[in-house]
Amino acid sequence: MLIVFITVPEGSGAEIAKELIGRAVCACVNVLPAVASFYLEEGEMKTSSEELLLVKVAPADAGILRSAVLELHPYDTPEFVAIEANADHSDEDYLRWVRYATRF
Repeated sequence: MLIVFITVPEGSGAEIAKELIGRAVCACVNVLPAVASFYLEEGEMKTSSEELLLVKVAPADAGILRSAVLELHPYDTPEFVAIEANADHSDEDYLRWVRYATRF
């Protein structure tokens, strides 16, 4: 399983999460509100209030998820950072569910 971190503008997380689930491109999305983001843009430090999406997806579906995020996301370059959760440190039943949640 991959856990993908995606920051979105404050107030847009639920809508994007519902669309991703509705398209069956991921198994689950957690929306964490009130994330303060600090970043450099054109050499200047900026800050914004965002939400963080934690998206669970099977590795085979990561490309489909990324395409959907690029289509739905309002930023030109949205955050899309994936980390792997493996069976050695995760519940096997949950991982199995993630693999099959997008399969009909």
